Amino acid sequence: MWIVEPYSLIQQNNNHNFSHSLVAIKKTILWLVNHQILLEKIRTSPLLFDKYVANIYQKYNYCVEKLIVTDTHNSQFKVYSFLLHLAYRYGNRQASGGIIIENIITRQDISSITGVHRVNIIKYLSKLEELNIIEKDRKCIYIKDISSLERLIDELDSI
Repeated sequence: MWIVEPYSLIQQNNNHNFSHSLVAIKKTILWLVNHQILLEKIRTSPLLFDKYVANIYQKYNYCVEKLIVTDTHNSQFKVYSFLLHLAYRYGNRQASGGIIIENIITRQDISSITGVHRVNIIKYLSKLEELNIIEKDRKCIYIKDISSLERLIDELDSI
């Protein structure tokens, strides 16, 4: 699965057809462009060349960042941090102070993004439910106590 940002370039070839697994949070227009035509346009346009290099640099930084985080944090930290990121970025704050994340991606998607096995995703979310930090169902997760989730992440980060 790929989560795309504006001007993201996603390669399509015989081994990987990523167009079948794209996720767009906002309304998105996808263009399928012949690789040779794209390269020719990049060669002849300084603006496109700069955007192309910036895109590669951004992806490189993301990969390096992921490698660093992967080596220093456990899987529970990754899942809880990802959940908190989803809440702040895409959740709707409720009058009660909690945050609801609707149309949540699947546990398998969370597994793909965090690199944590799906069985552990379910285990960690169940633990948050037992601690009365979240409520979950098939279509949403309600974070009832955001500050407790943040404290738990801080504790895991200091291990």
